[in-house]
Amino acid sequence: MLGRALIAPGDLPRRDAIVLAGRTAMRLVGAAIVFLLMAGLIEGFVSSGDFPLPIRLAVSSFSGLFLILYLYNGWRTAGARLGA
Repeated sequence: MLGRALIAPGDLPRRDAIVLAGRTAMRLVGAAIVFLLMAGLIEGFVSSGDFPLPIRLAVSSFSGLFLILYLYNGWRTAGARLGA
């Protein structure tokens, strides 16, 4: 994203294009960190632990719901930006 903003900034000045791309990239990196932390905690404690099946299913359902809500929010935001 930063490379594209540097090489082809479009209608914006190069500096503004890089700043906007950097903000978006940081949001993506932040989301990846949150997902990796959640996956690590689930893998480290829930998967390897001796938790009963209902607790494992609840954690799995919660993480699946969280992922679906996250993706829906991104889809809705992208639709609003595109004017759809």
